[in-house]
Amino acid sequence: LRGDATTLMAKGAMLDVFRREVSKIREQKAIVVYCVDAADITGTLIKTMRDYVGGNPILLAVTRCDLLPKYIMKTANKNRLKAVIADRTESIVPADIFMCSIPPDATDPEDSDVEGIKELANELLKLRKKKKQEAAQQAQMANIQAQAQANAEASERSAMAEVQKQQALTQEKVSIEQ
Repeated sequence: LRGDATTLMAKGAMLDVFRREVSKIREQKAIVVYCVDAADITGTLIKTMRDYVGGNPILLAVTRCDLLPKYIMKTANKNRLKAVIADRTESIVPADIFMCSIPPDATDPEDSDVEGIKELANELLKLRKKKKQEAAQQAQMANIQAQAQANAEASERSAMAEVQKQQALTQEKVSIEQ
């Protein structure tokens, strides 16, 4: 019994560490690749994952698909998987689903059995490129705004200098007339 209590305490401590570490994602802009086991989707599905990752997009990688019988893989598709996930949890709505596997005998990265992994990698690259483009656009907008602000300040200084010059001329003219 004592060993069981110790094991439960250790699992609880590990769960606390997991929650603390994964919750950090919520505060960041991130793309979450959430891996679930094809042979045990419901057992590897964390119903509260959305609470941990906030509004960040979730790409669901269903792993070990090569272990499923061929007839299941023929009927398994993204819509059915989304329905299964929606049935188990309302909060996880993946942006996309990837059926991934690397059979032990796979040696060629061009093998069709690793297609899901290549699709996932390509999607991550597209999202990273999009993020870089958005960052570049934001930097460009910041530069434009800074330049516009600098131009406005220069115009204001120029106008103030002109007003001061006119005031000095007017004062000089008044002094000459007196």
